[in-house]
Amino acid sequence: MKLNIFLLSLLLLFLCCISFAHSGKKHKHVSLRQWNFADKNKQIKASLLLLKDGIVHLEKANGKVEKYSLSSLSKNDQNFVSKRYEEIAKLNNSVILGKAQSIKSITDPMFLESAFAPFKPNVATRWDENSFYVESLGIADHTMMVGITSWQQQVPIPQCYIGNNAWSIPLNPELADNPLSLQESLMRGAVAIAANGIPIFNPLNNRGDDAFLVGELDDFGGHSGRADDYHYHIAPLHLEDKTEEILPIAFALDGYAIYGSKEPDGSDMQPLDQYNGHIGADNVYHYHGTETYPYIMGSMVGKVTTDNGGTESQILPQAGTTPVRPFLQPLQGAVITGFEQTGETSYSLVYTLNNENYTLNYDWTAAGVYNFEFVNPDGSSTDESHNGFTPCEIDNNVTEVADRESSNYIPTEYNLKQNYPNPFNPSTTISFSIPAEGFVTLKIFNTLGELVETLANQNLSAGQYNYLWNASNVSGGVYFYSLTVDGKTIMIKKMMLIK
Repeated sequence: MKLNIFLLSLLLLFLCCISFAHSGKKHKHVSLRQWNFADKNKQIKASLLLLKDGIVHLEKANGKVEKYSLSSLSKNDQNFVSKRYEEIAKLNNSVILGKAQSIKSITDPMFLESAFAPFKPNVATRWDENSFYVESLGIADHTMMVGITSWQQQVPIPQCYIGNNAWSIPLNPELADNPLSLQESLMRGAVAIAANGIPIFNPLNNRGDDAFLVGELDDFGGHSGRADDYHYHIAPLHLEDKTEEILPIAFALDGYAIYGSKEPDGSDMQPLDQYNGHIGADNVYHYHGTETYPYIMGSMVGKVTTDNGGTESQILPQAGTTPVRPFLQPLQGAVITGFEQTGETSYSLVYTLNNENYTLNYDWTAAGVYNFEFVNPDGSSTDESHNGFTPCEIDNNVTEVADRESSNYIPTEYNLKQNYPNPFNPSTTISFSIPAEGFVTLKIFNTLGELVETLANQNLSAGQYNYLWNASNVSGGVYFYSLTVDGKTIMIKKMMLIK
């Protein structure tokens, strides 16, 4: 009888353009041009990076950045630089300075949630009134490390980007009066977080060289840092393949979205300003990932707080890493040719050196013991173990939105939001809020009124909650989800699974 009443209720309620990147796609640098100097005996091939205070920054094919005074260039090249910067100034005046009405914007948390949802359960999310938090272990689901030709001898080890050490994205981004240049600062720590939970660092390494061009990055634009923490240094354009929708591939830590090769409405990417972004149709700034430098952003357009470390500064708050062993020195001549997961907590990396193959096998225990086996070409090996941090896990069953230890926010009414994204395949997020403690059930039904899955069936405190439903094991079609508190049905909504 209850089932029929439920079904009846449902019936009443519900009668310059860059091509897409593919997995492992190599980035490329802008075309080089011949630069001539007042000293006619000097010439170099490089691309123009920056003009500041009369100093021209030129990047060579090997990623090295050289600086020259503008006056040292030939007259023709001085005119080229001046004309180029006049064009940039015009674009900035029309795009950047013409947006005074958008100095501060408010981002719907569900917009950010839609970008991260396709990568759950490898990421978990939550938010409060001011920030959106992303939890992950910092391990990508694609092949890591392969393609590196300048190896620092570090490997990917899961990090504890959870709880108070989660990545934080401001929900109220505000444009800065003076964008912070990535060529002169922020060469330590992340500047963005990819939708798959992998941090993105400055494209320039701490020596000021293009990390991609000097061979430090794998086929997906990442490598492991001194703490054996895997991260990208260029735009993760391969993430565009993960969803049919046009969603951000990352979010900068100033709060602004980073899209790939398309605008949010699916149209071709519009001209970019010197910061690698522009104002969108919604009158809000966003960046674009590109295959050429600066790859993600030339400067942080939004306001950020830093530790004032000059060139080596970093954005705060910044999720921290925990080394399990001393960092090693670069292994000159080594090329990584293989990397695979050999067990739940073990990996194997293969590299060539002097035309011989070497293998590094490593694993870790639940107690936080990290074991490394270095295998030589003749089969002999050396072992070492290090006591490190206890491995972490991500809880993706539910993410509590309001952190009641740090926020006074309590909902004033019961509310069940529309799932997002909708339609979806295969995962979607259902959010609701309750103003008082109660026994909550969140259930999913098919069009016959049959129970498909129970997402929540427990006592919850007042707050906002966010549940992920993975519908991989059910057929496409219309489904309904119902929120009940203390036996009383609060609301029923419809969603569409497309397969």
